[in-house]
Amino acid sequence: MVLFQTGLAAVCVCVLFALGLRERLAAFATGAALISFNFFVLAKMVPKLVFEQKGAVFSLLCGFYLRLILTAAALYLAIAWARFPVVFLLAGLSTILVTFAAWSGRFITNKHKEA
Repeated sequence: MVLFQTGLAAVCVCVLFALGLRERLAAFATGAALISFNFFVLAKMVPKLVFEQKGAVFSLLCGFYLRLILTAAALYLAIAWARFPVVFLLAGLSTILVTFAAWSGRFITNKHKEA
């Protein structure tokens, strides 16, 4: 699922480049990279915490708030300092929604019945 997210972001960046929207490409790529990084960290952290007995909740909360603070700082820098267009930044962030829709559609259309 993480590879699908990264591939989707890369394809969208290539499409924007091909369309000649180079000035908005950095905003989209920043949003897509930010959400892909967050999703990658979450995908690596949760399976490790499933088998951890003590301190799993504290570790999960610390990781969540650390990612939240870093994401907020990156978004602030992208909007206030770099003056990226917010629409393209949000479009990059929303690539995760397309990933979730594609993967949930894969499981909904699965015709195999369990015993």
